[in-house]
Amino acid sequence: MELKDLFNINFNEPCAILLSFIPAAINLFILIYISATLPQSRTTVTFSFFVLLLGLWQITDGFAHASNSTQNAVEWFRISGQPCLYTMPLGIIFILRFTEWDKKFSSIPISLFLFFPAIIFEMSTTARLGLYKITKSEQFKWIISPEPELITVITYTWICTMALLMLILLWVYYIKTKNNKRKQNQALLLLLGFSFPVIGGIVLEAILPLVFRVDSIPLTTALMTTFSVASLIAVKKYKLFDYSPKHQWSRIVEAINEGIVIVDNNDCIVYANKKYCEMVKYSYEELQGMHAHTLFTDATSTSQSNNEFLTKKDEAAGQRQAIMKTKYQETIHVLVSNAPYLDRNGNTMGSIGIHMEITQLTETQQKLKDKIKEINLFFYKTSHDLKTPVCSMNGLLAYYDECDNPQETVNYMKQCAQKLSAILDRISQVPDLHEENIFIEKINIEKKIETILKEIKETRGETGNIKIKTNTGGIIMESEKYPIQLILKNIIDNAVLFYDPAKSNPHVNISVYKGRKYYKIKVSDNGQGMSTEARKKAFEMFYKGTDKSTGEGLGLYIVKNAVERLQGKITLNSRINTGTVVVVYIPIPPSATNKMKYAIPENIEPSNLTLFPI
Repeated sequence: MELKDLFNINFNEPCAILLSFIPAAINLFILIYISATLPQSRTTVTFSFFVLLLGLWQITDGFAHASNSTQNAVEWFRISGQPCLYTMPLGIIFILRFTEWDKKFSSIPISLFLFFPAIIFEMSTTARLGLYKITKSEQFKWIISPEPELITVITYTWICTMALLMLILLWVYYIKTKNNKRKQNQALLLLLGFSFPVIGGIVLEAILPLVFRVDSIPLTTALMTTFSVASLIAVKKYKLFDYSPKHQWSRIVEAINEGIVIVDNNDCIVYANKKYCEMVKYSYEELQGMHAHTLFTDATSTSQSNNEFLTKKDEAAGQRQAIMKTKYQETIHVLVSNAPYLDRNGNTMGSIGIHMEITQLTETQQKLKDKIKEINLFFYKTSHDLKTPVCSMNGLLAYYDECDNPQETVNYMKQCAQKLSAILDRISQVPDLHEENIFIEKINIEKKIETILKEIKETRGETGNIKIKTNTGGIIMESEKYPIQLILKNIIDNAVLFYDPAKSNPHVNISVYKGRKYYKIKVSDNGQGMSTEARKKAFEMFYKGTDKSTGEGLGLYIVKNAVERLQGKITLNSRINTGTVVVVYIPIPPSATNKMKYAIPENIEPSNLTLFPI
């Protein structure tokens, strides 16, 4: 057929004008309106292409009914089937993007699933594999009905399936948006707009000719006008695309490192970016419609919603610190900045909240405050401890010239000097643990323990009948030597010092094991043990759990700081008159480099010990 013959059309045919050309003009108007007034996004562009294909389908269907010959009518009917094949898949893509369900699926498989069959059916239509029956009609001029052949039945079944899938998706979205009245109204309008042409088209142009073998009633393109009108109302009255995050700024909003939430005038969440969802551990669907103030735990934020900070559209943005709770009842600290959310006319539609998580900063500030307290206590106690031997020495010096036994006075002075030296030695260990430079060295742990035991014997004298058992397996540790030395010396020293002389077999067991990612140092004894109250305070600075302690109360405090420097963990379990078990976990550095980079210990064995994570 020649092209000039194909356009042998009567454009004044009333049925074609009413049922096809006018609906096509309405869709063309919607296309221009959306393109000219709304922000261009993936959703609006998809909707525009959907409306464009719908208009092409209506125009070509109108040409079929306005043709002056049966041959022209059938040819135009075949042509109108091609935009129809792509209209339904594109409609599904639009719904998936509008509902944001497209983020849950990979776009390539979905596109192949929707458009590959359309291409196959288009090829069969172009090849004229389907047969059609055409009859004269007073109302529609021509009625073109498909013959129930295999390829035709498959094609129509696929088109009907795609149309029904669109309805199902809209129904599901309508049900899910029950907490958001505006979105539910949008979904309802689109749902009603699709329902009439889909159900009507399936019954009138598929079931009637293919199942009941009667002439079809060509009203599908006319019924599509209900969708056009419904979508226009949804755009104008219910702001179909106004609150959508799928505009040209969506990628920027999703990529920034602050949580962004938009609430309406009723404090209901209408949008939250990816970071905000990650922050509160709710999905986007769960947050929609939720009252924003319910996520806050502090009294100020709970009693005052975002909008109560913004009573006027020109009011300056408010900022405050707040405490929020996640889906799993975890507490996070945030810095919240609020600003009004305005429509095109300057009216307040809600507010925008920018949430910066400052939990780590807050914890760091608290740790800094605790350290300042420790420093103040350190200086206070240190000055007090230093005064005692100094005052004693001054007194002995004043008494020296008058004493009857000068050598005894000198011996006392030596003891004071030793006491002063011991205090200074212990005090100097604390700042040394906070040096920035960290160096890994190979440590022969067995020899290190032997040296420490020898020093303890020299300092405290013979350890009597205490049986000390060591099991290291000849391990060569890779770690920082000084903190390891402090850990071993202080723990072993305590185990020896607080042995129970009333027991017939006092013992101290020292063992070192090497795991996959950490070293385990375990020191256990059957000594005097500690009370529950003493265990709770054992790692505090200058705490002495018993009158027998002759030190400064810094031993376990130094151990805690040494373990903290090595990014390890320490457990302590003790019972009065039973004994004490101290277990230290030290991460194995990933490589023997000068700069220590520790691995966090994993799979630490279960224990009923009191855990003190550092």
